[in-house]
Amino acid sequence: MKWHPYGLGHLPATLPDWQTLITDLGVPPARVLAQALGLSERTVQRYHQLGRAPRVACLALFWMTRWGRSQVNTQAVNDASLAAGYANALEHELDRTRAELARVLRLNHSVQPSSCRANCS
Repeated sequence: MKWHPYGLGHLPATLPDWQTLITDLGVPPARVLAQALGLSERTVQRYHQLGRAPRVACLALFWMTRWGRSQVNTQAVNDASLAAGYANALEHELDRTRAELARVLRLNHSVQPSSCRANCS
Protein backbone atom coordinates (compact mmCIF):
# COMPACT_ATOMS: atom_id res chain seq x y z
CA MET A 1 0.00 0.00 0.00
CA LYS A 2 1.41 3.37 -0.99
CA TRP A 3 0.41 6.32 1.12
CA HIS A 4 0.43 9.79 -0.44
CA PRO A 5 -0.65 12.41 2.10
CA TYR A 6 -0.30 15.32 -0.30
CA GLY A 7 -1.77 16.00 -3.68
CA LEU A 8 -3.84 18.29 -5.81
CA GLY A 9 -6.95 16.56 -4.49
CA HIS A 10 -6.51 18.54 -1.29
CA LEU A 11 -7.08 21.92 -2.94
CA PRO A 12 -10.34 23.59 -1.95
CA ALA A 13 -13.07 23.17 -4.56
CA THR A 14 -14.50 26.58 -3.79
CA LEU A 15 -12.95 29.68 -2.30
CA PRO A 16 -14.36 32.66 -0.45
CA ASP A 17 -14.45 35.83 -2.54
CA TRP A 18 -11.60 38.34 -2.46
CA GLN A 19 -13.24 40.72 0.00
CA THR A 20 -14.11 37.91 2.41
CA LEU A 21 -10.52 36.66 2.34
CA ILE A 22 -9.15 40.15 2.94
CA THR A 23 -11.59 40.77 5.78
CA ASP A 24 -10.68 37.49 7.46
CA LEU A 25 -7.02 38.51 7.26
CA GLY A 26 -7.78 41.76 9.07
CA VAL A 27 -7.79 44.02 5.98
CA PRO A 28 -4.03 44.31 5.55
CA PRO A 29 -2.72 47.27 3.54
CA ALA A 30 -2.38 46.80 -0.23
CA ARG A 31 1.40 47.20 0.15
CA VAL A 32 1.58 44.22 2.53
CA LEU A 33 -0.64 42.06 0.32
CA ALA A 34 1.36 43.00 -2.77
CA GLN A 35 4.60 42.03 -1.07
CA ALA A 36 3.17 38.74 0.21
CA LEU A 37 1.78 37.80 -3.22
CA GLY A 38 4.73 39.06 -5.25
CA LEU A 39 2.55 41.60 -7.06
CA SER A 40 2.62 45.33 -7.53
CA GLU A 41 0.67 47.45 -5.09
CA ARG A 42 -1.32 48.81 -8.03
CA THR A 43 -2.44 45.28 -8.98
CA VAL A 44 -3.71 44.65 -5.46
CA GLN A 45 -5.51 48.00 -5.47
CA ARG A 46 -7.19 46.97 -8.72
CA TYR A 47 -8.31 43.70 -7.09
CA HIS A 48 -9.80 45.76 -4.26
CA GLN A 49 -11.64 48.03 -6.72
CA LEU A 50 -12.99 45.08 -8.70
CA GLY A 51 -13.82 43.14 -5.55
CA ARG A 52 -12.27 40.04 -7.08
CA ALA A 53 -8.90 38.59 -7.95
CA PRO A 54 -7.58 35.64 -9.97
CA ARG A 55 -8.12 32.25 -8.35
CA VAL A 56 -4.38 31.82 -7.81
CA ALA A 57 -4.23 34.99 -5.66
CA CYS A 58 -7.28 33.92 -3.67
CA LEU A 59 -5.84 30.44 -3.26
CA ALA A 60 -2.55 31.84 -1.96
CA LEU A 61 -4.38 33.93 0.66
CA PHE A 62 -6.89 31.19 1.50
CA TRP A 63 -4.26 29.17 3.40
CA MET A 64 -3.70 32.12 5.74
CA THR A 65 -7.40 32.47 6.64
CA ARG A 66 -9.17 30.59 9.41
CA TRP A 67 -10.75 28.29 6.79
CA GLY A 68 -7.44 27.42 5.19
CA ARG A 69 -5.71 26.85 8.52
CA SER A 70 -8.63 24.70 9.63
CA GLN A 71 -8.38 22.61 6.48
CA VAL A 72 -4.63 22.15 6.95
CA ASN A 73 -5.04 21.21 10.63
CA THR A 74 -7.86 18.77 9.85
CA GLN A 75 -5.82 17.14 7.11
CA ALA A 76 -2.82 16.86 9.45
CA VAL A 77 -4.94 15.06 12.07
CA ASN A 78 -6.39 12.75 9.42
CA ASP A 79 -2.93 12.02 7.98
CA ALA A 80 -1.54 11.25 11.44
CA SER A 81 -4.46 8.94 12.18
CA LEU A 82 -4.02 7.13 8.87
CA ALA A 83 -0.26 6.80 9.40
CA ALA A 84 -0.78 5.41 12.92
CA GLY A 85 -3.30 2.91 11.61
CA TYR A 86 -0.91 1.87 8.85
CA ALA A 87 1.94 1.46 11.36
CA ASN A 88 -0.29 -0.61 13.66
CA ALA A 89 -1.33 -2.84 10.76
CA LEU A 90 2.31 -3.38 9.80
CA GLU A 91 3.21 -4.17 13.41
CA HIS A 92 0.36 -6.71 13.58
CA GLU A 93 1.51 -8.28 10.32
CA LEU A 94 5.09 -8.47 11.65
CA ASP A 95 3.88 -10.18 14.84
CA ARG A 96 1.91 -12.73 12.78
CA THR A 97 4.93 -13.35 10.54
CA ARG A 98 7.21 -13.88 13.56
CA ALA A 99 4.71 -16.31 15.10
CA GLU A 100 4.45 -18.23 11.82
CA LEU A 101 8.25 -18.35 11.49
CA ALA A 102 8.58 -19.68 15.05
CA ARG A 103 5.95 -22.35 14.30
CA VAL A 104 7.76 -23.43 11.11
CA LEU A 105 11.10 -23.60 12.92
CA ARG A 106 9.54 -25.72 15.70
CA LEU A 107 8.04 -28.08 13.09
CA ASN A 108 11.35 -28.30 11.25
CA HIS A 109 13.17 -29.08 14.49
CA SER A 110 10.70 -31.82 15.47
CA VAL A 111 10.83 -33.47 12.02
CA GLN A 112 14.64 -33.86 11.86
CA PRO A 113 15.91 -37.35 12.75
CA SER A 114 17.61 -37.63 16.13
CA SER A 115 20.98 -38.54 14.53
CA CYS A 116 20.87 -35.32 12.47
CA ARG A 117 20.03 -33.25 15.54
CA ALA A 118 23.15 -34.41 17.28
CA ASN A 119 25.42 -33.89 14.26
CA CYS A 120 23.75 -30.75 12.85
CA SER A 121 23.89 -28.65 16.01
